[in-house]
Amino acid sequence: MVIKTEHMSNKIFDFNELLNSVCECYSDDVKNLLPKINNFDDNIYSGSGINELKLKAFINKEKNCYYRSVARRILAIKGLQKARDSKLNLMTNDIWNQIYLSITEIPSSATVSSIGSQGFLSIPLYRFQTDMNRFEFIRLHIWDDSLNQYINSETRKNFSIHSHAFHAQSWILAGSIFNERYSIKKSSKKKEHSLFEIKYNKTLNKVNKHSSNAVNTDNHIILSKVSQEQYFPSSTYEISAGDYHKGGSKSEDGLSATLFSFTAENGFVKNSFVVGPSNIKNSKINRKVHIEPTYLLDKLDKKMNKMQTNQRKMILDWMRKVHQLEYAHRYESIKWSNRHLWIGYPAFIISILIAFSFRFPWKSMIAGNEYHFYTDHGFYIALFTSFVAILTGYQTFVAPHQKSVTHKNTGHHYEKIRHHIEYILTSELRKSREKNINVQCGDSARKKI
Repeated sequence: MVIKTEHMSNKIFDFNELLNSVCECYSDDVKNLLPKINNFDDNIYSGSGINELKLKAFINKEKNCYYRSVARRILAIKGLQKARDSKLNLMTNDIWNQIYLSITEIPSSATVSSIGSQGFLSIPLYRFQTDMNRFEFIRLHIWDDSLNQYINSETRKNFSIHSHAFHAQSWILAGSIFNERYSIKKSSKKKEHSLFEIKYNKTLNKVNKHSSNAVNTDNHIILSKVSQEQYFPSSTYEISAGDYHKGGSKSEDGLSATLFSFTAENGFVKNSFVVGPSNIKNSKINRKVHIEPTYLLDKLDKKMNKMQTNQRKMILDWMRKVHQLEYAHRYESIKWSNRHLWIGYPAFIISILIAFSFRFPWKSMIAGNEYHFYTDHGFYIALFTSFVAILTGYQTFVAPHQKSVTHKNTGHHYEKIRHHIEYILTSELRKSREKNINVQCGDSARKKI
């Protein structure tokens, strides 16, 4: 049974809670070098949340790279949480920029990075477990062919279908990710697949630092594939607690990356299981291996920058098209506005002529007591009235003024879209990288960003 907890949207924001949950994901070797709450100015946070501008100002002026690293990670985590909880699109480039800098501007030994059971590099970014009803865990996952040397491909293949105890959501940063969903049905007869329970060792409280055993429960199941999906950068997908799935990279170059979030508030189950072969009693999964992340982070960043260049080209093309639509509607607005005037003025003038025609000396136009239709007052009244009726009817049913206003408003709408695209080009896709890392980080820190 999936348990859902009530989301406390009116809960007072606790900056110290956020800070501790971020610092929890750094290696034990640098825990004493990380900032405490009194290292941040009071104006950076309040009971309602974080002042992002103040936090960015703190990052720009701070000399201690560990403090900057934690602050950057806080920015990234809050951005992800806001997008997730509000069901908004995640600005992956901006989030990635903060995460990349938070990891690469400190010594690599300060970063916890290990191989996950599914063969990806796992870097924890945020972990809150003080209250399990509000448990939350956010990680960076990187798939790459270079990681295959650390993986037993047969074990990964046999134990790739699994469930999560907590509701999960994944955002694709780069590459392509496939996700297969499965349903299971327990069987009293022996089948090809069984459910395996994950048994962890006593270092469970250490982030990404525990080993585990997949132990056969002897619960035989009938396994059925429900769907097969593929996701690309800037897209997201969710997996409900207790649901079975299998995921991995489908990128042509083998490199893919996601941000992965586990949350108890969106649902959790008591146990999670792995599907494996019935003829295997247990399988050990070792998570203690530390992988140097620098190479993959740089490789991923280059791919993100290339994606960003392609995105800029695409957005520039969008802006060109929007610009064309904007001016097309403005031209139509002017055209219909002029037509409204050219119809309105004649109708008004003719109406005036009709009114004053009753004072016109029509009898003087009659020559030799002969009658001509064009000397008849009634003829001109009928003629001019017909013109007025036609012009007025045109104004009523064609409504050029209304069309002018509609095109004008549409032009304004496209102008706003164009300005928003310009904002994205000048801010959301801009990466401001620091040139140097302060010596307080040690000689092992990265010199190039």
